[in-house]
Amino acid sequence: MKKSTKKIFLFSFFIVLALSVGGCVSWWQDWNVPKTMLQKRKLIESSLVLLHNKDNYIPLQNLSKERKVVVSISKASFSIFEENINLYADFTTFHIIPSEDSLKLAADFQSLDNFNEIVFLVGKDSISNFITRQITNFAIKKPVSVTVFENRNFIEKNQNQLLETNALLFCPVYNSISEELSAQLLCGGIGASGVLENEILPNFEEEKGVFTKKNRLKYTIPEEVGIKSQDLRLIDTLVLEAMNAKAMPSAQVLVAVKGNVIYQKAFGFHTYDSTTKAEKSDIYDLASVTKILASTTAYMNFYDQNRLPLDSTLSYFLPFFQGTNKDTLILKDILTHQAQLFPFIDFGHKETRNHKVYPRNVFRTKKEKGFETQLAENLFIKTDYYKENMLKIIANSKLWTTKEYKYSDLGFILAPEIIEKLAREEFSDFLQTHFYQPLSAPTLTFKPLEKFSRSRIVPTERDSLFRNELVWGNVHDEAAAMRGGISGHAGLFGNANDVAKLLQMFLNGGTYGETTFLKATTISEFTRCQFCEQGNRRGLGFDKPLLEWSPNGNTAKDASALSYGHFGFTGTMVWVDPATEMVFVFLSNRVYPTRNSKMLMNLNTRTRIQQVIYDAMK
Repeated sequence: MKKSTKKIFLFSFFIVLALSVGGCVSWWQDWNVPKTMLQKRKLIESSLVLLHNKDNYIPLQNLSKERKVVVSISKASFSIFEENINLYADFTTFHIIPSEDSLKLAADFQSLDNFNEIVFLVGKDSISNFITRQITNFAIKKPVSVTVFENRNFIEKNQNQLLETNALLFCPVYNSISEELSAQLLCGGIGASGVLENEILPNFEEEKGVFTKKNRLKYTIPEEVGIKSQDLRLIDTLVLEAMNAKAMPSAQVLVAVKGNVIYQKAFGFHTYDSTTKAEKSDIYDLASVTKILASTTAYMNFYDQNRLPLDSTLSYFLPFFQGTNKDTLILKDILTHQAQLFPFIDFGHKETRNHKVYPRNVFRTKKEKGFETQLAENLFIKTDYYKENMLKIIANSKLWTTKEYKYSDLGFILAPEIIEKLAREEFSDFLQTHFYQPLSAPTLTFKPLEKFSRSRIVPTERDSLFRNELVWGNVHDEAAAMRGGISGHAGLFGNANDVAKLLQMFLNGGTYGETTFLKATTISEFTRCQFCEQGNRRGLGFDKPLLEWSPNGNTAKDASALSYGHFGFTGTMVWVDPATEMVFVFLSNRVYPTRNSKMLMNLNTRTRIQQVIYDAMK
């Protein structure tokens, strides 16, 4: 027996022994301290054996494929496996008890016909020949993988049938960690490196095991990257400090280092009445983070193809602006916020703020023909308002007299118009097809109420100025709302987990999973400071650290000059630092109940949390 197989055997033996003799409680407590927990996780990870992998089926590809199901065949549930695999993609879960009568089993398996891809989980229970035949029958018709926990007899007895499946994973130990890690192995969060000794399964060759490589985020403990868990507890303290100060009712915080998610938590409640607890799966209004996760991401795609001349004028892309004072504005200046555009202008909603009047030529209180863009439950705007009015308002707006850095939404409001012309498809459809779906980031979306229940979306503001209702599931930004909920400066929603996938793709140099999305050189160009010598810190679309750090600035003191990201008005911040291979995501609804609250900014909560992470790395 070789060393690697001895480790697996000895690990299994000592686990059983420790849980069978006196004193196991004390031993188990020691076993769960972070340093020992890391050793335990590594040992279990190395014990997972991928016995079969037809056509490199694992890691799973095309995770955005619809109608995927995890089927547990066991008396016990595999809830931890299910929770972890759903970090990578949306899987339906289904439970089959193997001891059920044949009629009930037949009905259970028949209900799986409508699914396109099946992940079977087999526990320690006795599995009948009927169940094995059902698994084999599905494997003939559609992609099927089987993960077996401890049940060596099942594999030995059904080796030939199981080789009909796309993949077979064996977990010699069944516990919460093996559930967690086996789900990650199937999805590429960890690579397969375990091997199998013939004493356990003599029908397989000695040392048999198929190796795979990690290609997606791994979810683990901080000690995996050399950080002490206790050093990140200050994150919790800072978030709770902000909540106690009424800076925001809820938040999500995620930290990934070197492709490993080492911290991911949800805090608080959706609102201050504490009725709906915040969850890690909740969806937030990302506000101006849209500028980099939507507009800039799309721009980089066309830059990759040499179809985005950055030194071309606005009228080159949008002839509508020929003859206006925007005619000769340069795209590169627009993306770096030095095109002399005003930060924001009135698109016709200030009149409603001042007088509570909704002109009938623009608004309706119910959906009618020509007024189909919904702003609130009882407020609709002209369907073509953007084309007929907002574009003209932008074209006729004044410019600053000097060319210098002044943050502006206007150029990014126009981004979908430019991208749609280049892509010849709708802005949101382009992003879904080319980025969000291949990343398996389903919560990254505009107009989330079309896909998700309102209960999963975190509300933003009780808008008493324009929409006169709680903004919940519709975009908070008024201009994005008037544009139909889809804009280049705001409108994107998502949760921290899905945001991190896109940011990790940037950090990876344009790759994630099995897909190459962008060239590394393109990401480097867009994320570098373009006009530092003129005192403008910005990248192309991306924000960068202040040229001279300030305690009230936009980053932690230790953020490197290579780092980049963006803030959002609703209380969001995303930041990537290639120097430390760190991804930081902070989402909140600080505008609840009103945008007038500045406490999150006054406390510098986001950048202080960021500094905690840097300090923990030292």
